[in-house]
Amino acid sequence: MTPILIPDGVFPADKVIREFDKASTKMEKKVAEFVKAKIKKSSLK
Repeated sequence: MTPILIPDGVFPADKVIREFDKASTKMEKKVAEFVKAKIKKSSLK
């Protein structure tokens, strides 16, 4: 899944985080947490 951001579009952060959690099981935990924090921060804008 590759999210596409558009001006004034809705960013489905919850869905992206759920999918990322599934896809990042073999990723280093610190890296995964960093990416999730960035996703959450993007949803606040």
